[in-house]
Amino acid sequence: MNSESSNYADGMLRGINHVFCKVLEIGDELEEVQEKLNGSIPPLNIKSTEEAKYQKSSYGYKCNYIQLMEREEKLTKEFKYWESELYKITNTISKLSDEEIELLYYRYECGYRVRTLADMYSVNKNKMNKILLEILEKIS
Repeated sequence: MNSESSNYADGMLRGINHVFCKVLEIGDELEEVQEKLNGSIPPLNIKSTEEAKYQKSSYGYKCNYIQLMEREEKLTKEFKYWESELYKITNTISKLSDEEIELLYYRYECGYRVRTLADMYSVNKNKMNKILLEILEKIS
């Protein structure tokens, strides 16, 4: 694998599990924070963290409320970022044929070496490297 664009595609595919896990992890945490904001704290008519600082009636729990609101905002930004990364990857992969996706699955998900793939597909190692490079260039 030699071109810069195929190196990018290679890295993207190697990181797909990380991206997927981040989406799930952040999504779960965001859901927990939203449940706390909606359930454990009595409803206040507060529209922003700035406004919460000046609400006299919220003195006892405004600090927790402010922290939860800030955490929700941060998590929402992170979630949108990782979700967009996952979308880019899945959108890119969707342009491939089923056979190409299967080959990438064996290479990146199962971790098969090029020699093993070459044996599976009854081609030599150089031919398999060429096939993989063509696929990576196609998606980069």
